[in-house]
Amino acid sequence: MRKLQRQAKGQKQRINTLRQRRIDREHRLAGEISAANANYQAAVTGNIPSGSMLTFENAMHSEPRAREDSPDAELPIPRMPREEVFDQVLAVLKSHGYSWGDLVLYLSDPASKRGEERWQGMFDIPGRIDQVLTYWTSSRNSPTGRRAVHSWVMDYIKKTISREGTRATKNKMLQSRTKAVDEGFFVNFSLTKIHDQLAALCPVTTALMREFSMTRRQKKTLTINSIRQNELRVGTALMGLLAERSQQNSYGRHVLGLYLYATGAQRQCISILSHIGICSSYTAIAGTSGPGYHPTNTSDDTRSPAQSPPSSDNDESERDDNEETESDDSSQSELSSIDEEYPRQNRAEEQPEEPNSLETIDEDHPDEGVHGALTERLGGGILRRLSEACRLNTRAKARVHELAHVYDNINWILHAPEQTMSNKDSIENGTCATVFPLFHASRSDMLTVDLLHAFDVAPALSRDDILLNAPETQLFTSLLEHAVLRVIVSYGGPAFARFEPDVDRTLPRTSECIPLHKTEVYPLRAMNIEEASIKGNAEVMEAMFSELGHDLDSTNFTDTVKIVFGDQLSVARLRAVMSNRAGHDTLSRSMLFATFAPGFFHYQMAATFGFLETHWGNPHLGQHDPACLSWHNTVLDRKPFVITNRPPYRVARDLIFHSLYGRLIHCLELVSSCDSLDEYAETVTFEDLQRHVADIVSQFAISNTVSKLRGARSSGKPEFPNET
Repeated sequence: MRKLQRQAKGQKQRINTLRQRRIDREHRLAGEISAANANYQAAVTGNIPSGSMLTFENAMHSEPRAREDSPDAELPIPRMPREEVFDQVLAVLKSHGYSWGDLVLYLSDPASKRGEERWQGMFDIPGRIDQVLTYWTSSRNSPTGRRAVHSWVMDYIKKTISREGTRATKNKMLQSRTKAVDEGFFVNFSLTKIHDQLAALCPVTTALMREFSMTRRQKKTLTINSIRQNELRVGTALMGLLAERSQQNSYGRHVLGLYLYATGAQRQCISILSHIGICSSYTAIAGTSGPGYHPTNTSDDTRSPAQSPPSSDNDESERDDNEETESDDSSQSELSSIDEEYPRQNRAEEQPEEPNSLETIDEDHPDEGVHGALTERLGGGILRRLSEACRLNTRAKARVHELAHVYDNINWILHAPEQTMSNKDSIENGTCATVFPLFHASRSDMLTVDLLHAFDVAPALSRDDILLNAPETQLFTSLLEHAVLRVIVSYGGPAFARFEPDVDRTLPRTSECIPLHKTEVYPLRAMNIEEASIKGNAEVMEAMFSELGHDLDSTNFTDTVKIVFGDQLSVARLRAVMSNRAGHDTLSRSMLFATFAPGFFHYQMAATFGFLETHWGNPHLGQHDPACLSWHNTVLDRKPFVITNRPPYRVARDLIFHSLYGRLIHCLELVSSCDSLDEYAETVTFEDLQRHVADIVSQFAISNTVSKLRGARSSGKPEFPNET
């Protein structure tokens, strides 16, 4: 402790000594310069013999002699104007064959060890350097001088930007080779994050592009949204320029190319955008059936990484479709990282390199990373690799979670603009499937034994099993009232919209509702199977479970129940398979482990078209049947159609709901007995609106009331006085 105190005390004394020496040196230099100026002025006026050669150095050395002769004497030093002093200095330099440029070069050279002179009066004064450079680049300077300064500035900026580009490339943030092509390859893509990272790696380039993309007027009217939009555009431009600098920086191009492919962009469009550097080429996205491509046998999901074929990198050009594609990693090496022995969550993420200082970056060192690398062309593009990764990820989920399975047929028509020999319209058919994890479904709650036993001991279906009890009826009524209230607030006009927070606050709650969460969806590969038959549906089930990696002949496969969603015909055909194979085949082949649920969208379509037929009415009656949907379709000025040629689902659904909204608002006028709905909306309170909504439900949405209204309409006597 004492040793540290002595060291601190000695260091403090040394600092004070150095400070005092610096102060003494500054005073001595000031005195010498003042004496030199006095001697030089005397020489100019003729007080020194002309035979002696006068220099600025001699003048400085003459001052100490004067002090030795008369130490107590003080020479009067007159205050000279700044311009005269500078002119005298230039005259001295010129008399010795030097210029002010030589003086500036001498003082600016670090080898001259004149750091204090450079700092004092130049760099220590804020704005001094800016003022000097402004004078050098002003229009009052010579064109040669302006060009010299401009040339140096451009060279400096180019070197700085080049170093920043090298640093961004070595950081590998945009290199798709360092990223596994799985769902995170696209889900984690964020232009905002890319801009922030590039702004930290390339501050000068980012500032220049931001300055280039905004005017002075735009800077004065900046908002949060405009700043974010500008950052997105600057980040996108930087990402494209870095991809042009190095073919390895292809992450953004791959993501944009796959987005165009997924949204239905034509190959010609993708090729043009690839040619101008916006996205990757079509062959890099969709792949090709080249000789170097060997599809991965994904049915064997137990292969260890040691058995996987070696990976290879392909960084060849993507300028157009005819050039070779740039690959990120081999699909085998990427997919093996999510094998059972190496779960994805335990993978060691590759850490990007720390940003290097711009001064330490070697300009001559190539940052491409592809020269001399062994490249091998693979036929599988980004889309196929993403598909393979998603398939293995889905299999991993199937081994951990209990899944629900949904499948349906896909049909599309390939139209031929001009039918010629062997060229005509064709209809393509197939089947697609999707799985998703069940919410908090443990394996012990999904046993097949419990399901079969429940069917064996279940009593006969009774009427009480269908009808709602008192608590369920009360909950159903509150849900109806809330639905009517939300329709009025959402579609009743701006005056009712003020009650939207109150509607959200009064949302009915029930213990039957699971907590809010996001359901992850995992699509399976399309199957070339026709499901329009009993055998086809059985083949779809077997192919779907085989795709998930299940062994249908294993007893472990049938231990738990598999929930399957489908349309009415698919469920009916699968039940036929169960009835035909039960007792004649194994448990797995007879499908007794499966339980079926309705496909919600299919049932919604069936309900929509059924409602359309029952409420369509007679189109020939027109306004004499004002409650029919055919008349509402005419009033709303929709495209006419006949019930025998059913419209698309969305058209029918919109007609039904828009008619319902109008009916509910009209019922509000009836129960409130108001003269003007606009005045009612301005003055009504939320509590009064709730009471009127309850009256609407009790008068027009209860089965007993509806039966009375139908009977009164048949007899021609309205049940309610206000009914028209």
